[in-house]
Amino acid sequence: MGSEITIAGWLAALLKASTAKLAADQHLQDKAVEQNLKKLQFNLDKIITASQLDRKQIGSHSIKDWFSSFKDAIYAADDVIEEFVQQLEKHKKQSSTSSTLRKSANFVSKMIQGGLFNGDDMKQLDEVTKTFDDVVSDIFGLLKVVQQLEGSGGTKQQEIIPSWRLTTSPYKGRTTTIGRTSEGKKMLEALLEEGGGSTSNFCNFSVVCVVGTGGIGKTDLARFAYNNEKVRRHFDLKAWVAVCNNFDEKRLTIEIIESASVERPSDLHSITSLEPIQNTLAKGMKDKRFLIVLDDVWEDSNASWEHLTTPFTHGKEGSRIIVTTQLESVAKSTKAKETIHLDGLEEQEYLALFKKCAFGDKDKVHQPTLESICTEIAKKYDGSPLAAVSIGLELRSDPTEEHWRRVARNKLGVIERREGDIVSVLGFSYEQLPARLKQCYLACALFPKKHLFYKNQLIRIWTALRFVSADGNGGNPVDELASKSFFVNSISKREDGQFMLHAVLHELADLLCDGEFFRVEDEAGGQEIKIPQKARHVYVSKADNFVRVSEALAEKEQLRSLVIDGSVPSDATLRANFMVSLETVLKKCKFLRLLMLPEKFPLESLVAIGRLSRLRCLDFHGIQRKALPQYLESLNLLQWPDLKQRPVASNLTKGGSRIWKQHSAGSEKDATSSASGPVRSTSNSSPNLPSP
Repeated sequence: MGSEITIAGWLAALLKASTAKLAADQHLQDKAVEQNLKKLQFNLDKIITASQLDRKQIGSHSIKDWFSSFKDAIYAADDVIEEFVQQLEKHKKQSSTSSTLRKSANFVSKMIQGGLFNGDDMKQLDEVTKTFDDVVSDIFGLLKVVQQLEGSGGTKQQEIIPSWRLTTSPYKGRTTTIGRTSEGKKMLEALLEEGGGSTSNFCNFSVVCVVGTGGIGKTDLARFAYNNEKVRRHFDLKAWVAVCNNFDEKRLTIEIIESASVERPSDLHSITSLEPIQNTLAKGMKDKRFLIVLDDVWEDSNASWEHLTTPFTHGKEGSRIIVTTQLESVAKSTKAKETIHLDGLEEQEYLALFKKCAFGDKDKVHQPTLESICTEIAKKYDGSPLAAVSIGLELRSDPTEEHWRRVARNKLGVIERREGDIVSVLGFSYEQLPARLKQCYLACALFPKKHLFYKNQLIRIWTALRFVSADGNGGNPVDELASKSFFVNSISKREDGQFMLHAVLHELADLLCDGEFFRVEDEAGGQEIKIPQKARHVYVSKADNFVRVSEALAEKEQLRSLVIDGSVPSDATLRANFMVSLETVLKKCKFLRLLMLPEKFPLESLVAIGRLSRLRCLDFHGIQRKALPQYLESLNLLQWPDLKQRPVASNLTKGGSRIWKQHSAGSEKDATSSASGPVRSTSNSSPNLPSP
């Protein structure tokens, strides 16, 4: 059913938790409200159930249309529930001294009579409840059609491993190390080193692990080594197996036996027990130096690894296993002696590869315009070899300037889908993420390519958008995404506390979020900027661009994130236009959860911020003033305003502000991880967003 329904179940569970908390409030006795909440929970349970069913092949457009409607319903319901919670809490606080009202068995009814929950509130709750009736009906209608098709043989359950992954072999595709001279040398040295080279004194083999994001060339590097003449002569027995996301010891052992041409019984596949199959492999390996490639490993269990490698101990000392993976944790579970991390190719080498893929091997008439476009496109993919192949083939299919410019504009969204292309490979990596990490990853598309994040900044953003629990439960999503190779050079960047999404994964996030996370960047030039209908999170590169789109933004009343980069204009007229435009937008967009303001923003000049009752994260930077605005005190949900520029004698600190207390509790830790300065970008349009 695709990742959409998985995310749908996760979002439904979040909303159900909020709804259940409201419904469980001892003061909530209004029957109409209770009935709506129960009906909403019932429908959310159905969505959660649907998300847990076996994944089916449903038409992509059908599920996308449904998911779009579902997210609209989720956002609307979340806003309504939060409004009820806020008004309930506000009234309970105001009424805390009234024992008569607090003891009333019909607390909410009295509040309604008093005007707390007006007709509009009740109408909105009715509307979202009815909307979920339709949403649930639609998804179960789709499931029913799928079941009928399965009964007639019209569709089938999705394979555990995509067919294009099962076809990986040591002899398919390129077997060169274009741009990988140092990595290739390192690999050969690790394989040909005399002795076991193991991290254990009791093991006759060692592991070389190749780690990197999808499409970066891990399999190509393994092929190069596997087919090297010195390697061929050095090992007595060789095998290549595509592991993927099905780490089944029996399947893998059988495939190793077959790939290595080990003598085996004719009924090998019919043997049900693993032990006799492993005995067959152990016998075939006895006193032989072996090389086994386990391509694309997603299992990082120590127990599974130990179980699989049991027969390997019968091989000769000096045996090797090459493991390719996107998970750093696999290198640990396999006790790899050598780990090779792959990032993108260097610029000139990558451009040469990209042009070769786009123009072909044959000599071409010099076409400066197409070469210029090709160079422009290549820069967008940050050295990803598979992107060069996939995009290059798309360019070569129609060598016209119009087509090439269309590819440059639309990027991954315009290429013809092929099995094993960059979208398939990265899409598969995305599918392996849990729903909560999918949302965190997609949210990175709110910021420009090559934007450097600090860990604490990412946590603040994701928590404000409720992709991450505010109590810190559920692990650290930044480290999890880094360990799965979603960030460039994750090892070295983490030493600086910085993370950058790989350019090609940024492209995929743009494609998958379908306009929900939208950027207005400098490259828009003088063209008309259209904000997508689905946009709920918007980044604007600088103040003058914001003025240009402010009218369109003001119509996005359901906007949840607004990030304005750069600095406040120094020119008085431009500055005044910007402030008026921003006030207009903030008055309309009352559901904002995340607001990031440009450098040197005059926070005291915009009281409209104080009316953003849903605001959870407010970031500002470089503010020179003696006291923060008192209106910040009215923002009850605000979790992390950026107070590192705070004055010693702030009015908020003197008053024992809740905001101050929440921030200062973690300020020392934040300051340590942010010691290298404000967030910066390596791109030409350097975002000067606040440091955490």
